[in-house]
Parts: sequence; structure tokens; C-alpha cells
Amino acid sequence: PEKLRKGNVMIWDGEKSCVLSALEYDLFCLLKDRQGTVVSRETLLQAVWGFQAMGDTRTVDMCVLRLRKKIGAGRIRSVYGKGYQMIA
Repeated sequence: PEKLRKGNVMIWDGEKSCVLSALEYDLFCLLKDRQGTVVSRETLLQAVWGFQAMGDTRTVDMCVLRLRKKIGAGRIRSVYGKGYQMIA
């Protein structure tokens, strides 16, 4: 199924704001909704991009990198061999 992509979205954390692309926003929301839980790259690829992983999940890694630059590197933790986790 196709996903309707939103335009850029501004988020505010009480101290600063940043503008996220539609993909970054979808990724942020999914990680935030599952805060504290490790989410696999494959799950993120399916949920955000809408397709199955074919062995290469660098797409997810690059989007996480851009998201970290915007919201702060300390808010998303890499769990080696597992995926990513949003921390409080």
C-alpha cells in the first residue's frame, strides 16, 4: 500500500524546535511511541518506508543519523545487532 507523505513538520521539545522531513517525522513518531523498546531496522524499514528489508538496512541508518543531528544524538541509542531505541 502507498503512503501519503506529509510535508516538513516542525517539532518542539520545550527548549528548541527543529524541522523534520516526512520520513524523519514518521521515524521519530514510531520510536517515540515505543520509547524504551529496541526496534529492529527491519521493523523500521517496513513501518516507515513500507517495504521488506532485502539485507541492506543502511536506509534506516542514514535517516537515524539525520534525525540524531536534528533532535540530539543522545535521544536515540543504537543497540548493536538489534536496532534503535528512543530514550527519555
